[in-house]
Amino acid sequence: IIFGAIGGTKDPRKGFKLLKLALKYLKNLSSCDDTNLIIFGGGDKNIYSQIDFKIHHFDSINDDKTLQELYSAADVAIVPSIKEVLGQIGIEALACGTPVVAFKDTGLSDIVVHKKTGYLAEALNAKDLANGIDWVLENSFKNALDVESRKRAEFFFSEKVVMKKYHAIYNNLLSSN
Repeated sequence: IIFGAIGGTKDPRKGFKLLKLALKYLKNLSSCDDTNLIIFGGGDKNIYSQIDFKIHHFDSINDDKTLQELYSAADVAIVPSIKEVLGQIGIEALACGTPVVAFKDTGLSDIVVHKKTGYLAEALNAKDLANGIDWVLENSFKNALDVESRKRAEFFFSEKVVMKKYHAIYNNLLSSN
């Protein structure tokens, strides 16, 4: 499981408290004895003693290769943000073929397709967040989730696609003058 956000364990908008609660529920849902949690982006490490998973902590990651390796090593990325406009973490995870679990009613709803590229839990519902994590980890079609995640990232967020969208906006603005 991977979670990342700048100051993510401290910033209440990033939903780390809900993730902590979801991880407690997750322990009761499935056998997660060999599950590890990757956390990056800094924050308060003292809080880790309250989590019953092996934790691999990384402060700020400044190179794309390391970030790609971490996302690719994970089976699921969790973006439990309470407020999120787009969700760069979600896009980065999908680009690495890693399904995303997040809450509905945030910008992640524009990125994640429920039960196709991850799981969209009911807003602010830690139990449903745990259900989503469990669903991804236990899904017998895990490879299909990985493939669909990568395809979605390429289709909507690749450099070429975004460049074309910006180009169209600029052309539209220039032609309206």
